[in-house]
Amino acid sequence: MANSHGDREPPFPEFVEPQDCFDQALEAILSPDNPAAYSVFTAMERIVRQFKLDIEAHGLLFDAYLCGKKALQQGKVIHNPQAWLKGTAFNLAREKYRKRKKTCAYAPELMDALFPDEGDGPMDYAILEEELQAVVRAVCQLQTENPEVFQLIHQKVVEELSWREIQARYAQETGQDEVNETALRQRFSRGRRYLRTIFHEGMMAQ
Repeated sequence: MANSHGDREPPFPEFVEPQDCFDQALEAILSPDNPAAYSVFTAMERIVRQFKLDIEAHGLLFDAYLCGKKALQQGKVIHNPQAWLKGTAFNLAREKYRKRKKTCAYAPELMDALFPDEGDGPMDYAILEEELQAVVRAVCQLQTENPEVFQLIHQKVVEELSWREIQARYAQETGQDEVNETALRQRFSRGRRYLRTIFHEGMMAQ
């Protein structure tokens, strides 16, 4: 019991949850006059424009931040949180785009067809609007030069059909016997290599 009205119980020590790498990154990004803020927000705005999202750059950044927090809780080790935020934002935007325009011939999945083995994703080699434009031009050229290969890539990459489904559709559309799956895979592989060649030539010509 207190001896007088002036005596008070000692206050409990305030508990402050330690910041993780994403808390620190977000704080740095939101700090005024921070060079990192310009870099990150420029990337977010570019992604929003590329995928024509109905979300602001700040909202996309916060969504990526929440994904980062969840990844840490699951035990993932993040060495470069700002780069991770950019890459995750790209993947989130791409998924939103896929859901909105599933069967678009120029969907961002074509980036995966062009670069299937490029590390963790397109962010590893940069997100540039010029690159997506080059993809569109390459696909248009392929569609003109070889419509059958274009259709095969579209069915496999954009529509995400199985090889069995592609075989059945081919037989239905042509009235011929189903083409061998091995032949389809080889045709797809050659078409993808050619598409990459067109893409790189287009980028070098810019």
